[in-house]
Amino acid sequence: MSNTQKRPYRTISIIVPLNNPATREKQQRNKKLYYLLRWLRYGLHRGNGNAYYRIEPQNAPRIMPHGAYRLSAQLQSKMEDFLNSAPFTGFISRMQAEAIAPAVYLVEHKTNGDDVAMPPIRISRHHPLPLTLPIPMDGTEIDLYHTPYFARQMLTAPLDMPVEEYPVD
Repeated sequence: MSNTQKRPYRTISIIVPLNNPATREKQQRNKKLYYLLRWLRYGLHRGNGNAYYRIEPQNAPRIMPHGAYRLSAQLQSKMEDFLNSAPFTGFISRMQAEAIAPAVYLVEHKTNGDDVAMPPIRISRHHPLPLTLPIPMDGTEIDLYHTPYFARQMLTAPLDMPVEEYPVD
């Protein structure tokens, strides 16, 4: 599929579907997912050029009935290098350790406006369905403020907590 918007840089969208918020356990998983993506945001790119969005259920792809989080970042290396980078592999291993979400979807946005959906990365025991393009490029931007480098050690504190300890308000 093609996106009509021309982009000056190659970017990647990391899309993770939200869990059904009907139970406390799933709400806690969604909260940990928020912190995991926030931590990944600062690990991928040092500086501007990345954004963190929430895609509402009504705008999300059909395979994500409860909405999704989307992290958009500049892709400054080859796709293979990105997939093997320490921030991304750390993110995937933390996701798999507690089965935070069913899958992680990646979409590469090329400079000519073409979008390429990668095969989903399986996180939990469920087999994920493939992502259909186009994906929503808009959403509610979250985590608008910038965390200075000297305060980023606070980003790892919530990651070490087990899912059961996350407070749900």
